[in-house]
Amino acid sequence: MDIDSNEEQEHEEEEQQLPPVHLTLSNIRSLTMMLQAMKISAKQACTVVLAPEGVELHWADDSKSLRSSLQLRSELFSSYECGPPRRVFGVAMLQLVDALAVFASASSAAPLQLHYPGPDGELQLELSDSGDAVDVDGGGAGCVMYARIATQEQDLPSDMTDYWREPASYFLLKGALLKEAVDDLEWPGGSVAIRLSRDPPALSMAAAGTGSLEVHLSAADLSGFQAAEPQVQQRYRYKNLKASMCHIPDGKEVGGPVSTKVSIDANGIVKVSIDANGLLKVTHMVPLAGGRGPGGGSATGQQQASMQPSALSGFAATQAALDSSRLGVMQFVSLPVDEED
Repeated sequence: MDIDSNEEQEHEEEEQQLPPVHLTLSNIRSLTMMLQAMKISAKQACTVVLAPEGVELHWADDSKSLRSSLQLRSELFSSYECGPPRRVFGVAMLQLVDALAVFASASSAAPLQLHYPGPDGELQLELSDSGDAVDVDGGGAGCVMYARIATQEQDLPSDMTDYWREPASYFLLKGALLKEAVDDLEWPGGSVAIRLSRDPPALSMAAAGTGSLEVHLSAADLSGFQAAEPQVQQRYRYKNLKASMCHIPDGKEVGGPVSTKVSIDANGIVKVSIDANGLLKVTHMVPLAGGRGPGGGSATGQQQASMQPSALSGFAATQAALDSSRLGVMQFVSLPVDEED
């Protein structure tokens, strides 16, 4: 008797008995660009969580020293039909991103429909774009695209932030400036030490390998800063920092509905936090247009009203200028490395 086979069959039967999930996303190009910015490897697996509150994607690198996630609240979707309980399954990350990229390139305006589960338990993607085209008989002509992505049974990965310990240190910095600093530290080829000094407030990053290089950032470069000790220093793998501090395209680069109408460009600010044990957390908050809004209807009017200039800075400006339900949150959590490593 094959116990594993029976358990898998029972799981598939339970999934089929649950009401199907139907989602409609208007800002497919924005989502695709966010995922493409992460430079996902071909072997990377992804855990998808569909819950009444929203959609989550979780993945980890091969070394298990870096965990990443993307959270999209239900309000970001034009329509959202997903009742309890939550659905958890695995997909090939690169396959999902490639499929989204094809759909995004086919149309910048047509909404993407997601259905789960399909007849064979797969994740189904559908895009219908009528546009202004007309067929030979004078009627509407459009493009209909489908994709079926195979899924697999997969448990939700452990959350490294469960081990987060206070007091924590953090700094806020423009994403472009942070990425430039990390790129400069590539050539030494070693791990990178991040050092925060309390008095005066200062941030530096240093790498040593075949050579050595140190990058200093002054208080003027920082939108926010807090050091739990007079001096806080931890080392991290360079590839983890490069992945975590990736460049998230802004509205002009995406060419789609990504909001940049705030006094401080929210998707240009990155929050980097270090806990008492050296755990590193990098958070990108990306404002996305479209969706239903907090009240369940269109967010256009509410969004325009909430985008007034603010005197606040950093993440405070992001949260004050935009409803948190309008933000896509990308988070990277990385383990520190020992000095001898």
